[in-house]
Amino acid sequence: MMRVGVIGTGTIGGPLIEALRRGEIAGAQLAGVLTRHGTAESPTTLTDLLEQSDLIVEAAGQDAVAEHGPAIIVAGRDLLVVSVGALADEQLLADVSGGPGRLYLCAGAIGGLDLLRAATASSALTTVRLTTRKHPRSLPAGVRESAEPDTSTVVFDGTAREAASRYPENLNVAATLALATVGMDQTFVTLISDPHAQKTTHVVEASGDIGTYRFEISSRPSPEHPATSAVVPLAVTRAVRSLAEHPAVSFV
Repeated sequence: MMRVGVIGTGTIGGPLIEALRRGEIAGAQLAGVLTRHGTAESPTTLTDLLEQSDLIVEAAGQDAVAEHGPAIIVAGRDLLVVSVGALADEQLLADVSGGPGRLYLCAGAIGGLDLLRAATASSALTTVRLTTRKHPRSLPAGVRESAEPDTSTVVFDGTAREAASRYPENLNVAATLALATVGMDQTFVTLISDPHAQKTTHVVEASGDIGTYRFEISSRPSPEHPATSAVVPLAVTRAVRSLAEHPAVSFV
């Protein structure tokens, strides 16, 4: 039985905690919950969580990855990171990649990474771009205020490293795409505020000698936290289920 600790009880962590409590993930049980302000769950400290967990799921934002990630890995516990944008920090990425614990990255609201990883082999991809379109309510207040109220506005255009750092709740997918392909400084990102957008849309475009690829993903924003796509909690639960159940047939 895999013991699962969860950091964060919000839009992403909450559904995973409930699924574990209800026994909906075969081969996994809830070891404990850690929140920024403490919790009635046991354990309540990272030390306790490390002692009682095999896998720890970060579902509390980029700061939580920076604060707890290195200690989790050094302790030999596995870490599933949801806020992948934190790894735009090269030192943090190095700290959580050195073992002995294993690092897993949740794809979250983006898809097609398996194909793009294959195409990236031997430098076969030369261009990778992400264009994300969101309703202003899904963006930070400062961005909402600066965008045009009735028309689409490009609010950011730059590298994945810049995107993940400047928009920690909105563009973790940029870092995920970059780490799966050509890197943080070679992956380019455009963020569009669109008052007419009903869903959050990510368009991934990649090309090279091996071929040309285009994926478009449109997801409903979470009603509780519009910066997060509603599919993300499902992706996290699926990732834990995959790690716990060890199915006879796996896609790798």
